[in-house]
Amino acid sequence: MKLSIIIPIYNGVSFFEKLIKSINAFTFTDFECVFIDNNSTDNSVIELEKALQNVTFDFLILFEAKQGAGQARNTGIKKAKGEFLAFLDCDDIILPEKFAYDFSILEKHDVDFVFCRSERFYDDGRNLKNPITGIKEGINNPPTSGIIVVAEFFLASRSWFFNC
Repeated sequence: MKLSIIIPIYNGVSFFEKLIKSINAFTFTDFECVFIDNNSTDNSVIELEKALQNVTFDFLILFEAKQGAGQARNTGIKKAKGEFLAFLDCDDIILPEKFAYDFSILEKHDVDFVFCRSERFYDDGRNLKNPITGIKEGINNPPTSGIIVVAEFFLASRSWFFNC
């Protein structure tokens, strides 16, 4: 398995249709999704199971009792089988070619992770592009100290993740 996509779930029923539709459309196919329910108070797990009935990808549904997306992601990481990890939230939708493009960069360049800008879509029609400031597009040298924390889409090798 090349990629494990870690997706915490908390009361996410209203997002499942778009999320699953976007994942099913991926052009990159060597992946699994690891969904982690994080104490949802609605029927998220039941609705997620329904939404996943006809998908074309492998998946796991896990449970994390400790509250918080970080705890849920850690649970997902422990069970993930992929060589690389990606993190999404249940209200995310991804362009179909995003991971195929990421892996083309990883194969072409000697890099350990890839990240990108994101765009937010609001119910009132507004869109907000989230720029990444201070980092130029292309291949960049890593920081000399500390870790770059990216709150948006992020793809990293397991070895990079566990050696930081």
